[in-house]
Amino acid sequence: MDRTVTILALAALLVAAIIEVLVDVPLPAGAYITLGLVFGVPLLMGLRRQGISAARLTLRALFFLALATLYFMPWSSRKPFLQDLGRIKTGMTVAQVERIMHGYLRGPGRKWQVPPPLQGEETDLAYDYSDNSRLQALMNQNGRGLRFSGNITYRHSKQAAFDSDWGVVMLRNGRVVSVRFLAD
Repeated sequence: MDRTVTILALAALLVAAIIEVLVDVPLPAGAYITLGLVFGVPLLMGLRRQGISAARLTLRALFFLALATLYFMPWSSRKPFLQDLGRIKTGMTVAQVERIMHGYLRGPGRKWQVPPPLQGEETDLAYDYSDNSRLQALMNQNGRGLRFSGNITYRHSKQAAFDSDWGVVMLRNGRVVSVRFLAD
């Protein structure tokens, strides 16, 4: 039983590492808590049943160290960006948002042409980002490029792998109404 739990715990750590490091998708804290409880508790209980040896104790300590390292290590700039984006709450002012996101790039980047607002144009754009046809229409409208009026777009990197990772803060009357992350 102890060997099976150990193998499953190592496999779960490997999957979490692949998702975090190679795929570059940060797992939520709940996933790490679940891994710690599902595998860590049985591993610790195995110490009690089979006795404490240096090898068993080292293996358990390495499991918890690897779990903590995966959770706390920012493997790319995406992880802290998503954590900060998650701190933005509905009702916050633009100034509050700016205090949280001050270290990130603002705007969708040079590869997306963003025109200045037109006089008399609607300033609060309610847009469903799951509708790609609407996004394409916005990008092609009169050759004016991509426009998200009434919103603030943040990016965490200029690297090709992440240059279109957008954190879009949607505003109405100067207050946050929603926050979306659009992955590159």
